[in-house]
Amino acid sequence: MKKNGTLSGHDIKRVQEAAQILAKYLSQNITIKDLAGIVLLSEKKLKQGFKEEFEMGVHAYLRYLRLEKVKAMLIQDKPLKAIPKATGFKSESGLSKTFKKVVGVTPGEWKLNYQRLDRAV
Repeated sequence: MKKNGTLSGHDIKRVQEAAQILAKYLSQNITIKDLAGIVLLSEKKLKQGFKEEFEMGVHAYLRYLRLEKVKAMLIQDKPLKAIPKATGFKSESGLSKTFKKVVGVTPGEWKLNYQRLDRAV
């Protein structure tokens, strides 16, 4: 996390609170407007705060959290059909498309690679 931004310490705490809310309600579609209202920041400050604190925008941070949850569920052998609803993706195909775009491989390929590495250790 970066700490050399232009937001006050109070605003930074609110940005961190917003990040915790996103993590807690990962499967829900919370808008930036709603999130800003919950943590009592303007949308502009919220967006600025995410860029300063996490070096990415709100949507990119949410996608990062969702994909990390997808990986955790794959490791736990959860069926791929159950993962989209739990992680806020609208469909299995949408999840797979986003996963491949960001991670570089499909969820199934990622799981196989993880299992190979896990066995090698």
